[in-house]
Amino acid sequence: MDKLKISTDKRVYYQTNREEILRKNGLRNKERPEVRKIWESKNKERMAKWRREWRKNPEVKEKERFNYFKTRYGMIMTYEEYNNFLDSHANLCAICGKPETAKDKAGNIKKLSIDHCHKTNKIRGLLCSSCNIALGGFQDDIVILRKAIKYLLTK
Repeated sequence: MDKLKISTDKRVYYQTNREEILRKNGLRNKERPEVRKIWESKNKERMAKWRREWRKNPEVKEKERFNYFKTRYGMIMTYEEYNNFLDSHANLCAICGKPETAKDKAGNIKKLSIDHCHKTNKIRGLLCSSCNIALGGFQDDIVILRKAIKYLLTK
């Protein structure tokens, strides 16, 4: 038999018996998370070790961070685009013009925050933690910000 015939036969067999094959392998969408959970519960130490090792890689941390942005905010910005954006801002906050000084739990200086419009998810710039928290506190509302400026000028 030639390879093309065998390949075609396998494909036809799979297509006609797909549900049964997937059921036997435990890969149906409904069953897969349960199978994974059972395996992970039996291998907790192994999973914990794997996660620790995996997260030590700085590139992995950054990819996780950008995947989080994508899923949480719907922003589409790659790690490379962020670095280019960071370079164009000279690693300085777009509002105060200073570098980031806040530290994470491990004591490392945080990355500048990606500021975005919460209505459109359009990226506006990079901000230090202080300016990002301040804008969030003012709910990105220009009227409130003007009142705050007026308040600061009168005191």
